[in-house]
Amino acid sequence: MHALRQDVRYALRLLVKQPGISIVAILTLALGIGANTAIFSAVNAVLLRPLPYPSADRLVMVWEKRHTEGVLDNVVSPADFLDWAKMHRSFSAIAGMTAITADLTGAGEPVRLFAGAVSPPFFDVLGVTPALGRTFRAAEATVGQHRVVILGRKIWQERFGSDPAVVGRKILLNSVPHEVVGVLPASFEFPDATLELWAPLAFTGGPRPPSRTNHFLNVYARLKDDITLEQARTDMDRVGAELTALYPDANRNHGAHVALLRDELRAPVKGGLLTLLTAVGFVLLIACVNVANLLLARAASRRREMAVRAAVGAARWRLAGQALTESVVLALLGGAAGLVVAYWGIELLRQITPQDVQVLGVEEVRLNPSVLGFTLLLSIVTGLVFGILPAWQLASQDVNASLKEGGRSAAGVRKRLRMVLVVSEIALASLLLVGAGLTLRSFQTVLRAGVGFSQDDLLTAFISLPAARYSTDPQRVAAYDEIERRFASLPGVRSVGGTSHLPLSGSDSRSGVAIEGREPVPDAPTRAHPRAVTLDYFKTMGIRLVAGRNFASTDHSESPFVVIVNETS
Repeated sequence: MHALRQDVRYALRLLVKQPGISIVAILTLALGIGANTAIFSAVNAVLLRPLPYPSADRLVMVWEKRHTEGVLDNVVSPADFLDWAKMHRSFSAIAGMTAITADLTGAGEPVRLFAGAVSPPFFDVLGVTPALGRTFRAAEATVGQHRVVILGRKIWQERFGSDPAVVGRKILLNSVPHEVVGVLPASFEFPDATLELWAPLAFTGGPRPPSRTNHFLNVYARLKDDITLEQARTDMDRVGAELTALYPDANRNHGAHVALLRDELRAPVKGGLLTLLTAVGFVLLIACVNVANLLLARAASRRREMAVRAAVGAARWRLAGQALTESVVLALLGGAAGLVVAYWGIELLRQITPQDVQVLGVEEVRLNPSVLGFTLLLSIVTGLVFGILPAWQLASQDVNASLKEGGRSAAGVRKRLRMVLVVSEIALASLLLVGAGLTLRSFQTVLRAGVGFSQDDLLTAFISLPAARYSTDPQRVAAYDEIERRFASLPGVRSVGGTSHLPLSGSDSRSGVAIEGREPVPDAPTRAHPRAVTLDYFKTMGIRLVAGRNFASTDHSESPFVVIVNETS
């Protein structure tokens, strides 16, 4: 330890003595280490951090799978979900969930909220206990008893002033009174961070039975303690086969697929984050080669110093240890400066991350103790990596040749080493540039791809009508017509159109279709992706008709049904 303290003090004096080389090396390392720290903070928060639920390794998602279509992650119909809940043998709790909108009034300015509609066992599945009040009861999944809500922490603080007496109070959602029965804890996390309150799904007691063909539920479940993932998959295959036998028309070739929740949540971003981590790893390698070259150049002026030390008795391992200590101290200073770069990088990541991205852990991307520990370890390893060659060069030189003026053997070796480093740096940089160029080219290709409509001067707005006020189809149609009329009357608006699914938004719907004159094939059904549109939608989007006519005002619920198909269909 005494020798280490001596080496550290000497390294600091040497850095101050040669500020030009030191500053260049520290800045180079700061960029490499800082970039790696920023990306690792995202990897740590999203991929490495355990899910914030008790016994999270027992949590799964249950999807509808369709064998003939190669689909393993289709959303689930209410009727199938209810049957799964009755027939399974693998889960201690199972719950369905979908996102809805709700207009909150009577608590400050009216506001449109996104809410999670869930079956009552949802919070039991996740193992979440409210900070105030209770979770939903089984009876509240029945129409007429479902007017209750659980508030998220944010809306409780912002709209209700963190008042604990809000539990038991009635609030107006879509002009209908709902009783607040609970408030979630501040620690609760969910992939869709836009959900601010929660309401029960009511599938029973309504005027119509739950649909078996309308698919929109995400299903979450918790495995029993003695059930493995494979056993649950076998069990749900049995359930799927039984439902196919009971409902051959609606459930033909349908089954259930069980997947770990952590894998499902991480899958959309895992590849991208690991690719970024690899790319910044190459950047750090290039920085290491740069600094190694700088240290080799500096070693030329220290050959006689090290030769004198060796001549008076310093062992080679002692000389190498001093050189490595100098490299590690340099890397630690670069790592400290890299934390500033990492802070800026994390802020940049937050700015470019879409606000509605549904990835658990995005809010936890920060410089926490785990990330700081990674930076420390990375700095030490980096110092050893770029310091090995200069340390070996200084410790292994010929003492006699170095003490003589014009000794050439070490210089020749040093020159070859520097040439190898330069070639390695060029190779790494070229590889990184080629990868970045291919990625940029692919991105440009995507941006230039024809989307089939005009993207210029288009504005969009999301509209959801409260069911309590617009309960019938004629009321909803009249409301949308009035909304379009008012938009069209605004100055500068040339045309207005509406659609059930905004293009390129990621939302979709599918429906089986039968074509006149063509025999249906049950095992390979023909499916379409329908969108409901208003009369001026195609005009507004700049979509031209290849043949036929546009929709007209005479096309309504009492006239023969008409559709427009695309050229692919």
